[in-house]
Amino acid sequence: MLKKIFLLLSMSASYSVFALQGYGKNDGGNNYPLYHVTTLADSGTGSLRDALSQSGRRVVFDVDGTIRLLKPITLSNINNLTIDGTYNKAQHVNLAISGYGIYLANSHDIILQNFRIHDAAKYGLLISDNCYNIVADHMSIINSSQNDVEFGKNIDINNSAHDITVSYSIIAYESSNQDVLDTKYKGLLITDNAMAPVSNVALHHNLFYQNYQRSPEISSPGQFVMVNNIIYDWRSYGTRLRNGSQGDLIENYYETRLLNKQKDALVITDGAKQYFLQDNWGVNLNLIPANKQASNVVGKLPTITTSPATILLSTLPAQIGALPHDIQDNAILTGLKR
Repeated sequence: MLKKIFLLLSMSASYSVFALQGYGKNDGGNNYPLYHVTTLADSGTGSLRDALSQSGRRVVFDVDGTIRLLKPITLSNINNLTIDGTYNKAQHVNLAISGYGIYLANSHDIILQNFRIHDAAKYGLLISDNCYNIVADHMSIINSSQNDVEFGKNIDINNSAHDITVSYSIIAYESSNQDVLDTKYKGLLITDNAMAPVSNVALHHNLFYQNYQRSPEISSPGQFVMVNNIIYDWRSYGTRLRNGSQGDLIENYYETRLLNKQKDALVITDGAKQYFLQDNWGVNLNLIPANKQASNVVGKLPTITTSPATILLSTLPAQIGALPHDIQDNAILTGLKR
């Protein structure tokens, strides 16, 4: 295995500071005009909501602080759009969206990069209804489903979405006032919702931290890949695979402080097809049905540079989430054993 190289591109070479890998790689709005977010207001000229109301934009931020949304920002039939939190980062190191999340439907060729979504009422990020070529990279999506613990989650991908990547992101729950594992907060769900299958989803180099369950749950017929994720602390289970899904889990790291739950790091149900499992730290293959374990890679893997799972705790934290890290990011990262 090659040691992961954190590739930085100069702004003269690319609009994006971070190189993208996985399914659905696209240019988003990088080749379109800049739209500058100049206010923290929920709506109006210069707001993030206004910025995301049209296709063909590279959205950048000239403000710092918290954008408190009064309702979700819904992108419907939007394409060729980049929300670029890397641009002029020194001016908005503490930028976060809170209150509600960003919902995508019937949209394509979108990049969400290097910003935070905190304390969303239901979903932090929802990708649904035939969305494709969507990349969420270097995101910090934390403490979603504040008003809907039963159905909400940090990220939900459903209903015929395909060619989606979530990479180098923090997907977590954290509180200094309670043990969040006592609340049934959920991480990331991929599901067809009994409608249309989801396929070609890559999850790589992410931290799933203190999600009660669904780190992730993959519950849709289709092709999926997980590479170099850290799944840390769960109360119900870590990752669950079901409902006709298939794919590859390679060099992921699973650990929970609830020692009696380590056996539930990875659950593959009778309804799942086969998965190729390679060097996933903390997963006991003897607990996985032999007929669910493929002997070779399933399907065509996208290009994802990979490190040994054994070094992820020491190498990955500095690279993930919205950079530079804020206080809440750092509180989560210090919770990891080094």
